[in-house]
Amino acid sequence: MTSSSAATPAASPIWSAVLVEDLGAEWRSLDARIAALDAKFAAMAREDEAVSRLATIPGIGVINATALVAAVGDAPSFGRGRDHAAWLGLTPRRAPAAALFPAAMKPINASHWIISSRAATTGHH
Repeated sequence: MTSSSAATPAASPIWSAVLVEDLGAEWRSLDARIAALDAKFAAMAREDEAVSRLATIPGIGVINATALVAAVGDAPSFGRGRDHAAWLGLTPRRAPAAALFPAAMKPINASHWIISSRAATTGHH
């Protein structure tokens, strides 16, 4: 064994302890920054009526309420609650019936369309 390989295993636990301590210090620093930001969000919620009202909804909380108010801006710009939910992606957008079926696919009646679609996929009429 060379002297460099003999020194490496003995130094390894020391370096590991130094690295773990450094990561722990960084973790504590991030925790302090997160706590400061949480306090700022709580202060904003107390000052903004829309945020404070949204934060009372179970599952929303201060952070989501602040983000929602910041993203939406002028809520009355949505005609209905459904429009806002669709904007958020919570409900499907409404489409007129003509958009659902191209003119060539419009059935004479529902059973004709089902039979036609089966024949097209299986080759049987």
